[in-house]
Amino acid sequence: MKTRVTELADVESYTPVGHTNTVAWCLTGKAYGAQNVAVFLIEMRPGAVALKHSHLLSEHIFFVLDGRAKITAEEEVFEVGQGTTVYIPPNIEHEMRTTGAKVFRAIVVIAPPLPEKKPNAY
Repeated sequence: MKTRVTELADVESYTPVGHTNTVAWCLTGKAYGAQNVAVFLIEMRPGAVALKHSHLLSEHIFFVLDGRAKITAEEEVFEVGQGTTVYIPPNIEHEMRTTGAKVFRAIVVIAPPLPEKKPNAY
């Protein structure tokens, strides 16, 4: 396995399954040689929603770059914004809704990566 450098301009964007008004870029993952982690950049426009879902085996970490959102994990609700880190353990139902007028931007880390059969989900 080799070290790999990826430029955002070279990565194709997509809309993740179960998300509205959202664009994502997979910055590293199995397609890039990483076996144990996947890293994404997401942008959610005002009013965007990531519908309630869970990841059976994967930990989910968000680092918020800009904007604001409300994350519901099980019964807890968290208001998050720039500079906030959120950790969601495996098998915890969660959803996210943007709040405010700014685009919500975050780095998302998933470990281990989701199965290849669901490449557009995270």
